[in-house]
Amino acid sequence: MRQPKRFIHIAVLIPLLGVCAAFSAQANEITDYHLGLKAGYQVTTDDIYQGSDPTGAMVGILAGVSLGPTWAIEVDYQTHSELHAEATGVRVSTQLISAAVRYEHDWSSAWATYGRLGAAYWDVEKAREGSQTLDAKGLSMLTEVGIRYTLQPGLQLRGGYQFIQGMGNAVTGEYNSHGAMLSLNYAFGDILNGEK
Repeated sequence: MRQPKRFIHIAVLIPLLGVCAAFSAQANEITDYHLGLKAGYQVTTDDIYQGSDPTGAMVGILAGVSLGPTWAIEVDYQTHSELHAEATGVRVSTQLISAAVRYEHDWSSAWATYGRLGAAYWDVEKAREGSQTLDAKGLSMLTEVGIRYTLQPGLQLRGGYQFIQGMGNAVTGEYNSHGAMLSLNYAFGDILNGEK
């Protein structure tokens, strides 16, 4: 399941173009900065592995800036709990940093649908007892779709599905991550204009 380099370049180019477009269209509309905590649970898939798909928890932090009511740019750090491939005795540890553009569509003052598109820079370690630990670093496309609920002004809860394609390389093997994510985010308001 080797990932073509052209696809990786496209996966990086799309968020960068989105960032440029968002900044040029709404450069004077930074409405808030936000921080958040996120947690989730993932199922990993690998076309080569023949056992049951390994699963595990994910936790992370995120920071972002909103550009008007619909667009935002976010970066986050995630660490994934160790995955156990029971059929082979392999253990996989992963952590990543991602950058993404987020778009929201409001249904009401409290509810919205959102989508995120970006790139994740990951570090994967693969180990088997009695064998050498293998390490790989690389870039993959990250997407997420979900629902946002505003608990109170400035405090939001998001729940969604996150997909990261092709983490790993030819040496460690690649896997896809399918995750259910939940995050709690706090917005700080328009700091640039001195509003509270």
